[in-house]
Amino acid sequence: MGSGDREQASDRRQLQGRDQHSRRLRRRRHLLVPGQDPADRDGLRRGGHRGQQRQGLHRSRLGRLPRPQLRTAEQVTGLTPGRPRTQAPYGRVGSLRLCLGRNARHRLLPFPAEGTLTAEPPGKDVGHDVRLKTTPEDFVVREAVDLHIRQKPARYRVYLLEKKGWNTADAVAAIARARRLPPGRIQYGGKKDRHAHTFQYVTIDHPADHSLSTPHYRLKAVGYATEPMAPGRVLANHFEVTVRELRPEEAARLVDGVRRVAAAGFPNYFDDQRFGSFDPRRGFIAEQMAQGRWEQALQIALTHVYPGEKSRAKARKRRLLEAWGDWATCLDLAETAFERRCFALLAEQPGGFRAALATARREEQEMWLSAWQAFLWNEVLRRLVAAAAGGDEPPAEAAGVAGPYRFARPTPELQQMVIPLPGRGMRFSDPRAGLILEDVLRERRLRPAQLEAELLPGLWLRSSPREAWVMPRSVRVDPPQPDERYPGFERVSLRFTLPRGAYATMLIKAAAH
Repeated sequence: MGSGDREQASDRRQLQGRDQHSRRLRRRRHLLVPGQDPADRDGLRRGGHRGQQRQGLHRSRLGRLPRPQLRTAEQVTGLTPGRPRTQAPYGRVGSLRLCLGRNARHRLLPFPAEGTLTAEPPGKDVGHDVRLKTTPEDFVVREAVDLHIRQKPARYRVYLLEKKGWNTADAVAAIARARRLPPGRIQYGGKKDRHAHTFQYVTIDHPADHSLSTPHYRLKAVGYATEPMAPGRVLANHFEVTVRELRPEEAARLVDGVRRVAAAGFPNYFDDQRFGSFDPRRGFIAEQMAQGRWEQALQIALTHVYPGEKSRAKARKRRLLEAWGDWATCLDLAETAFERRCFALLAEQPGGFRAALATARREEQEMWLSAWQAFLWNEVLRRLVAAAAGGDEPPAEAAGVAGPYRFARPTPELQQMVIPLPGRGMRFSDPRAGLILEDVLRERRLRPAQLEAELLPGLWLRSSPREAWVMPRSVRVDPPQPDERYPGFERVSLRFTLPRGAYATMLIKAAAH
């Protein structure tokens, strides 16, 4: 949990504003984009930091916020209980419908289970399929970090990790096995998408050169550092994205949309990648835990089918669900280490569901919590965006696996707002966000105290600040070109830089709405 604490500390430091950021740049520390020579400290284009120092933060905890002249969530959004819910088919983005991957054809997913989302007014209509990430080269990510890399030997060896077709956690685990290193000695900043060509820095707490190359990833030593890599050291990510299978009018509309987003920014939603553990019928694992439904939480953790999971694993999980409660049979069906630990424990302690959840890898547990936390944060921003749209025109809407994403022209207050992630230590600089979160929790039959509870030993939701609005930097979009992969269609290539934690796919959704 040390790296998580460092990330939160870094997030708090970012709120000190432009002056501190400028001083750091003047000290000429390394702001590196992978693939760049560490000696070339000026190779990264540095855009201005738009954040300004925010003073007078509201120090009250959730539940003690002032209520005079403030409206409820229903008044803010114009919703009334019992109003029908609507959602565009999964994968649609404004006037486009995204298909991720070479052979991807998204099926329509059912709307999340009752109680998962609140009433939503309809958004604008949407249209044709387009393709992202047809090949890894269609989605290139380079991580810019604040890490002092030197050539003089130091405790940590710094490496450039380049990968395709693997996520960061799996690549790091494979490196640890190949080099016979404890996984904890390898530290990295962000988790990069498997369906992309990504470059990022990692540090290894070991003096030897552990460089290696495989068909899917390459690890190259580039120097040393006195401190390890950590999430808080990621400053930004630079993206090179190609969107394919566009009709000419759609390509022109996307180009115009990218230029609009470059000037106005977009809502800083967590995108679908964050919600891999969310089950549309059974909800969030962490929310079940917070409500004391340990068996339901464990059942989701063991039987939820993740996006892209192989058919053999799907069939095994289906059999586990059918045999649920017969722990001896489940143990015979178990294949993963987590499954074997859980069912062996339940065979001896039939009610030990919480203890079984505690046997999961810490990284997996943190993913359960982060998915639920991100959903609650998104729900607050969703309602704030609806309020910004006003009553004259409904906000544009793009569907998501855990609820729709709304887009509208922002108010100046929304562009400057910082919304804390729900959890221990949350503070609201704008009480409207806190009041909306209270309403979201009430609708889901939750209490604010449940956001601060220790869900598993040493595991709880940790709050950190997150800006509600993103201003991309160094945006460049090329004119539409004929798509060589899909004759008769066009493709659009774009490049841009986003701060840590912002999603490139969300920029494209905002541009296409």
